[in-house]
Amino acid sequence: MDCIKPTDRSTQAVLAALAEAAATGRTLYLPGGDTYEIDQPLEVVATAATPRATSIVGDGPGRTVLRSHVAGSLIRLRSSVPGSHQGWHSAIGGLEITGDGTDPQQSGIDIRDMWLGSVRDCYVHDLKGDGIALRAECVDIAVPKLCTIERCTIWRCGGAGVRLGRVGEIVAMPARCTVDACDIQLCEDAGIFAESDALRVSRSIIASCGSATGHGGLWLSGVPGYVAFAALIDGVSFERNWPTHLTIDRYSSVRVVASAFARLTSAERSIIELGSAYLANVEIAQCMLRSAVPGVPVCTAIVGGAGLKSIRLRDVTWNLSAGHTRYSFAPTTKLAIEEL
Repeated sequence: MDCIKPTDRSTQAVLAALAEAAATGRTLYLPGGDTYEIDQPLEVVATAATPRATSIVGDGPGRTVLRSHVAGSLIRLRSSVPGSHQGWHSAIGGLEITGDGTDPQQSGIDIRDMWLGSVRDCYVHDLKGDGIALRAECVDIAVPKLCTIERCTIWRCGGAGVRLGRVGEIVAMPARCTVDACDIQLCEDAGIFAESDALRVSRSIIASCGSATGHGGLWLSGVPGYVAFAALIDGVSFERNWPTHLTIDRYSSVRVVASAFARLTSAERSIIELGSAYLANVEIAQCMLRSAVPGVPVCTAIVGGAGLKSIRLRDVTWNLSAGHTRYSFAPTTKLAIEEL
């Protein structure tokens, strides 16, 4: 690997090495050892004059540790001109990122207007903002596309563990991104908050996320003015999220398969909530739904709003406490049930 190392562990040395790596298309390598105390953002702004790929790698969580003393995000990757298709193939891996607790928006990684980027093998924790964010800055082509967040542990964030969204109120969102083999726990707004088109979440754990005013385990939606399409939730374990494990709206064609939903912490809400505005062509297949909320007299596992057009339930295992009901849908919802 053709890499550049900082001359020491100071912020200025890391910034100088990062600038050289970005200018030459090489990898910034942060060796393990004493914690890097970083007091300025590690930012890469891709331009037409610089190589598109910038990578930041370390020796792994527990070895390469970065503590943020920065307001906002510690690592920031973006293009100089939204919509310019700059910044392809950037990668972050093998880092542990934590905060000092001083800024309410202190976050880990923020990626904007990048295609085919990745965050792998990172431990992001104890931040008051989001853990990892992918954000769209302008309509359609400028969104983060085909980005992957993989084998990451994201714990104790005040925002979302993973946030896929937009800057401002533009009609745009990340597209065809993947969250795979991640452990996301104890994040106050949501495990994953996703205004995202064609999202895939697989082989992951989302537990103890949300709050009374938060979005729960996984919150998936299009944006006002745009119905997102083709999401897959496959092999995900949900546990003790609040107020719901899974909420989906403003979407068409969503499959939830081989996933387990266990133990809510709220007495007021359901396990899965669907379609308050618009939702069509939903399939929930080969999943296990378990209410088992101690002391909760009433729980409906799946609740469909007036905007839910059609849903198919296939080979669902219902493990509900006595008195709890399987589902409640509006009369206008087209329902198909298949059981072995």
